[in-house]
Amino acid sequence: SSFNERTPTQRTSDIAAKLHMNISTVSRHLSSLYRSGLVSMEKGNGRVCYYTINRKGLRRLLEVLDQVFLEEPAGPQEEEIQESLSVPGDETG
Repeated sequence: SSFNERTPTQRTSDIAAKLHMNISTVSRHLSSLYRSGLVSMEKGNGRVCYYTINRKGLRRLLEVLDQVFLEEPAGPQEEEIQESLSVPGDETG
């Protein structure tokens, strides 16, 4: 399995129950997080998906947010940041 043994996996329905939200809403948000590299996903039987936190993706997001909110000068990493924030199929970014 590609999942880190120390990071628990959660089914979409379990996450929805914990958040007291509709499964379809949670599924849509998890899909966005997956495409953004913030969570990893593994398909189970049928339509069941298991999600886990992608810590590398979250660390990268925190780095970018630090640069944006701490107003560090833009450098040669600017294009790399732009690429890491883009979502495939999203032409607005």
